[in-house]
Amino acid sequence: LNLLRGYDHRKYFIIDGKIAYVGGATLSESSHDNWLDGGMRLEGDIVGQLQLNFFLNFIYRASLKKISAYEFHHPKNFTQFFGENFPVPEGITQNYPLMLVQNVPKMTTSVTSDTYDMLKDARHNIVIADQYFSAPQLLDVLSEKLKQGVKITLYGSDPHVRYNVAYKAAALRFWKKLYELGNSNGNITIYLSKRFVHGKIVSVD
Repeated sequence: LNLLRGYDHRKYFIIDGKIAYVGGATLSESSHDNWLDGGMRLEGDIVGQLQLNFFLNFIYRASLKKISAYEFHHPKNFTQFFGENFPVPEGITQNYPLMLVQNVPKMTTSVTSDTYDMLKDARHNIVIADQYFSAPQLLDVLSEKLKQGVKITLYGSDPHVRYNVAYKAAALRFWKKLYELGNSNGNITIYLSKRFVHGKIVSVD
């Protein structure tokens, strides 16, 4: 059960410590053929941050599996593991024009908090492509932005698209409430796709 609570839902690939691909796409045929997804190809210092992200998750899962302190923290084992799996990219500048945010159980939930902070700072427009945006506190933030005159554009799946029933019901209730709030002043636009929108993208201003 502990391992299920620590389910890792992230999807990224790191090549030689220099190139990273990150996004929502899985490697299954159903997602390739039927889902709308998005992702990015990254180079530079951000790749090192992604490697660290994986490493933090390794530490977390190692603790769940009760790997002994000697097995993991012994200098020889630690150095060997890190050297083999986390090559140091050439030309690291320690200058971060991009900053990775992450959720790691019992460690950090910066994805959630930083996303809310970003939305709260919006002055002109917010674009969201995500079928899973349905948290009550998110509705409060976006409602306040609509009152301030911020234009919101949402991309999601048509109600007839088949996917998880519980998620679908929650998303439809959320989108309906948001539309009712924004429709009076024309500050909200919703686009619905005939395919399942699996991407998770947020853009502000």
